[in-house]
Amino acid sequence: DRDVTGVQTCALPIYYLRVWEPPKPGYRYTVAIDVGGGVGRNCTDMEVIRVGKNADDPDIQVAQLRSPWLNAVQAPPFALMLGAWYGQHMTPINEAYMAPETQISVGDLISSQLALDGYSNFHYMERYDMRKQPGVRSRRRGWATNAWSRSLMEQSLKDAVDLGWLVIKSEDTAEELSNQEAEELDSGKVKFDHAKDETDDSLVGLAIAYFVSHDEQTRTERSEGRLRPRKKADAEPPKVERDSTEAMLARHFQREDAEGAGQGGYDESDGQQYVY
Repeated sequence: DRDVTGVQTCALPIYYLRVWEPPKPGYRYTVAIDVGGGVGRNCTDMEVIRVGKNADDPDIQVAQLRSPWLNAVQAPPFALMLGAWYGQHMTPINEAYMAPETQISVGDLISSQLALDGYSNFHYMERYDMRKQPGVRSRRRGWATNAWSRSLMEQSLKDAVDLGWLVIKSEDTAEELSNQEAEELDSGKVKFDHAKDETDDSLVGLAIAYFVSHDEQTRTERSEGRLRPRKKADAEPPKVERDSTEAMLARHFQREDAEGAGQGGYDESDGQQYVY
């Protein structure tokens, strides 16, 4: 769908949370956030990935919250909910690893509000080309997007998808991948961007989540193909059928009618969970 200017918008009823897998004991989870303006165009996108438990386990996209109507001021309660739910089995801190995008975006407000609420399991941005002093930790919460860090996360995402180290469940994400364009600049740097009038909110969130989950691990064996992701049933991408806005709204009103008639419950015949 497109607005009056012809620019693609996220045609969603306020927001949706799509869950492909609830939290499981024994796994680490990462929540990354790409913040939109909340005016009906770019989406605020929260991506949750289950980090592989073993060296040959791929990461899996397990949940996605998207809305063109949520801004940085309204986003913290949603982030807190995802972080607490998916971190409930994690140790020693039962909070998911949180990485809101900052600098270009306004995720600074999300990290500061979560910290005021007592949240503590944040990613802290590092300069990866600088030597770390023992015992010294960055004080910058979240993922700071700039010219060099964006290239790092985008190329890491491409490598992960190409080699099967990241399993994508969302059709929105898959569609954004198909709309990506790459241009090699005179400097030798590769610039990734979405096609005109398209979006990349889900990709940015997923790229941040994957990168920060592995930024202190060596990926040489993966990149060279000496270590390959293990094939297992839950790592196979399912066939995702996209619901139209009309279908989701119809299901919402049917649920209200059923509850009003004392029937209760809601339709999950398509195997997905939708929360409005």
